[in-house]
Amino acid sequence: MTSLKDFKQELSEINESLKTMNDSLDEISKNVVEVMKDLPNSLEKTTMELHDTNVTIKESLRETTSAIVGMTEAITKVLSVITFGGEAGSNLIKGLDSFIPDFMKKRKK
Repeated sequence: MTSLKDFKQELSEINESLKTMNDSLDEISKNVVEVMKDLPNSLEKTTMELHDTNVTIKESLRETTSAIVGMTEAITKVLSVITFGGEAGSNLIKGLDSFIPDFMKKRKK
């Protein structure tokens, strides 16, 4: 059977363990409070960074769209000039063909 002295010793050890656990919980609680205090500032900072990123992406997309529209217009103009030039050249050759005497033309085999 356990003596009263041994029982008191066990209770004392348990009490010390509880004090240590309480101290640890107090420290954890303080850390949680500090983190919670900083949380609104962190969220505000993150929100501002996201907003700035959004604005930057929006501006970049506008510039890209503008560049694509400009390139499309330039390509369309070049293609229309090429098409017109090709038709004009073909018509010119057909027109000149009527001025060349038959004996100067290449004969087809």
